[in-house]
Amino acid sequence: MRLRDGAPLDRVFPQRHESIGEKAVVELTQEQGTMYRVLIASAILLAGCSTASSGSAPPQRIPERVVRMSGGEALSYVHTGTASQVLCNALPDERVRALLAVDSVVRERDAGGVRGLCRIADDQHVVVVDLSLRPVPAQFMPTAQIGGRPAQYSTSGKVVADVGFAEVTGYRADSKRTPVLHAEAKAGLGDTVRKLLDELVPVLARETDEMPEVDTGGVVDFASTSVDRDGFADLPKPVQALQLCTAAKDALGFQPVRTTETGTCTLRRPSGTTLVLAVVDGQPNQSHYTAKVVGRPAHVDESTVAVRLRDDVQLDLKIGDTDPKVAERLVRAIAGK
Repeated sequence: MRLRDGAPLDRVFPQRHESIGEKAVVELTQEQGTMYRVLIASAILLAGCSTASSGSAPPQRIPERVVRMSGGEALSYVHTGTASQVLCNALPDERVRALLAVDSVVRERDAGGVRGLCRIADDQHVVVVDLSLRPVPAQFMPTAQIGGRPAQYSTSGKVVADVGFAEVTGYRADSKRTPVLHAEAKAGLGDTVRKLLDELVPVLARETDEMPEVDTGGVVDFASTSVDRDGFADLPKPVQALQLCTAAKDALGFQPVRTTETGTCTLRRPSGTTLVLAVVDGQPNQSHYTAKVVGRPAHVDESTVAVRLRDDVQLDLKIGDTDPKVAERLVRAIAGK
């Protein structure tokens, strides 16, 4: 393997076998908060203006892509990019136009650069509804039913709704599941939001996958699970963890010792040391990836390698080892390169 500029990859990969602790990788897998960013006004964008203090371009709009439809418990475990696609793709255009009472619909995935946010609006942005998946709010006290599911709903000021499309009780407080559909819209759109959610929530609540059991510590019992190379990026994280461990066991001969609901896989080498793998949100700037692993963009630091598995999905395979042979075998096993 060689760097993009032709330099040998071993200048970037030190020839040593370091592993990072599982805690560090789990921290990498934690979802970033979905704080809303203020969008630049449409008129300014159309005029091509920019402020003197702004040195960066507005976020690039994420295109629609084909994703496997997840619902129910499976949907509560998908990555934010997948969630944004599912939320925006769930209902056909004609239904959304009718529900919003508009002539045309614009769907923005990862709207405003906020991962996981789906923005559904008319082409003039008069009717705008923001949708995202979230953990169960600390003060979640459902007082209504929306789409047949427990919900809390407020129209004082802006419209805000939280609907539990999957089970919201019986899980530990620090679970990384996101079983709540969060919707926001400006004041006066309460009826519109309610109509949209009444039709959207049953689609999202429909169970689509047989999920592995997750114990009270967030651990999944290992079971050999074939790798779904085409759909891997959009799988629920516990299933990704099982497939990661299976791929590593088959490709490297290492023994799986721990898989978690966050998508982390830990294996034991013959030497007794451990290797930690995870699928994590990648960097939006491609210049961050200055190396290559079997043709895929990669970033290498002192103890880890991050490999972008697909061009159209902003997810990386994070490998707690800098041995290039380990990275090559894993990428081939998971991405088929």
